Amino acid sequence: MKQKKDSKERRQHPRFYPDEQNLPEVRFIFDDGEKVSIDIVNISRGGLLGSTSSIEQFLEIDHHKIKVIEIMAQNKDPFRCAGKLLRLHPLREDNKCFCAVEFCKTGEEEPASEPEKKSETLPQKPAKESNYQFDIEIFKRVAKAENYLQIPNNDQATKIRKAVYDSFTDITENLPLEDRWWFFELLDEIKKREPNIPDELKQDFVNICKIGLKSGFSADRKKVKLGLVKK
Repeated sequence: MKQKKDSKERRQHPRFYPDEQNLPEVRFIFDDGEKVSIDIVNISRGGLLGSTSSIEQFLEIDHHKIKVIEIMAQNKDPFRCAGKLLRLHPLREDNKCFCAVEFCKTGEEEPASEPEKKSETLPQKPAKESNYQFDIEIFKRVAKAENYLQIPNNDQATKIRKAVYDSFTDITENLPLEDRWWFFELLDEIKKREPNIPDELKQDFVNICKIGLKSGFSADRKKVKLGLVKK
């Protein structure tokens, strides 16, 4: 996905726009079992803007809650979460209905968890020095990873993508589902843009890495307290 550059509005989450040749399949599933296919216009960690040609069907559904949003992209595990409709904009002359949707925790109306502030519990050094070193180490790992997006053989690319994803398990295994999905979206975007990675994209990736590592440290400390692992 490519990030829009000419946005003056400062949004909470940067929006990405799907590549036309690699569009994910998306559908909304409602409480009554009704299913509607959606084309993604743009997507972020917090939600998406989509459109559908099933305009009459879509407008007749009680949309406030979306039981399941399914996003199925090539060579990736499906992403599923609940959703909440924020806005509807039907264009009958174009036979389209645009919808702005917020990702929610499954079964709840609350939005997906927000990014935490920069962790102050990571390496006990002056904040600027610690953050700078953390950024360097994270992007050393990213640079070292083979670029699976540049491999023409699809089977080989899929195998290498999985190996690269697995190499970040120490970060992703402690992330909630929506954050784990967003981590891999950001990683794909970084590998696509190497070596010219926008600063905002770098910062978003660093922030999600810190969340995962901090959650891992907390989980390890809890295991020690419960006597599940030794110090």
